[in-house]
Amino acid sequence: MHLPIDVYYDDATRQFEVISDGEIDAQVYLCDENGATLDYAPCLNSTLTVPDGFTGVAVIIIDADNWEGRGETVI
Repeated sequence: MHLPIDVYYDDATRQFEVISDGEIDAQVYLCDENGATLDYAPCLNSTLTVPDGFTGVAVIIIDADNWEGRGETVI
């Protein structure tokens, strides 16, 4: 199953953009590799910012009622 959600990271602004053209009710979390929340958005079509000074593995978690999507990148 393919869900219409895209996540982009901009190194210059240190921001993740989460985009969906579907009607999906989900929350988005930006966490470190230990699970600590760095930023949060209550819905899709949001921008999450990596805190100044953070380096390491950043994990994006998209959490909906019946599924969860995860992705990670090194910053």
